[in-house]
Amino acid sequence: MTTIRDATPSDADDIYRLLSGFVTSYRPDRVVFDGATFPQIIEAASDGNAEFLVAEQDSCVVGYLLAVCMPPPCSPAERSSNCSNSPWPSRCGAVVRVPR
Repeated sequence: MTTIRDATPSDADDIYRLLSGFVTSYRPDRVVFDGATFPQIIEAASDGNAEFLVAEQDSCVVGYLLAVCMPPPCSPAERSSNCSNSPWPSRCGAVVRVPR
């Protein structure tokens, strides 16, 4: 059975393993991942600015989902004012890693 739960700091090794097997355009840097990337994603999720979930099978992390809320897009007239008055809703993007 597969269980979906929030990612935690203790999932770093499993998520790095999945990330390393997924990306093809670069090699993830473990020092950067441990020192900046992973802690920032955990913080963003705890602040409500991202969803960071893992899928587990038999107590093993087999996939993850990262959905990050992005700033709202700007209209051309708002670009010079940093989009601070944009009426448009925020957009979200997602990264999903599930083995085949």
